[in-house]
Amino acid sequence: MINLIQEEYNKFLELIQQFSPESIDSPGVVGFWSTKDILAHITTHQRWTIKWLEKIGEDADPGLPQPYDNNEDDLAVINSQIFKENRTRDFHKILSDLDQCHQDMLAIIRTMTGAELNDQRILRNAEPVWQAIAANTYGHYREHGQEIRDFFKE
Repeated sequence: MINLIQEEYNKFLELIQQFSPESIDSPGVVGFWSTKDILAHITTHQRWTIKWLEKIGEDADPGLPQPYDNNEDDLAVINSQIFKENRTRDFHKILSDLDQCHQDMLAIIRTMTGAELNDQRILRNAEPVWQAIAANTYGHYREHGQEIRDFFKE
């Protein structure tokens, strides 16, 4: 899993590095989001997942569900708030935060056992924890990377 996350992260970064700072901030990639907004979205979801993983690692109630476990309406509200909080932030700061979250995610995954990664008691649909990690790492890079590629092809 770690190798796949790293591989997809590297591909995602290579994609982002192809564009000028001006185009990174062009709205319309996903709705009115720019590429920079997508990076902030991914970073925030990863940070949230890391906190969630830390709580379950401590056998504590994580409180809120992790992003993957929310319904679409709740995610829309959350994503709107992420956009508002990050819209005016500097691209390079957001990119730096994404890289730190990526490193933190890899670090926490390295501490998890196979049993913890495959635990099906935590997510609402009885899916294993690794699926939440996948959705907020390599799945997110693939999903939004494709949207970015599609936008800049047009």
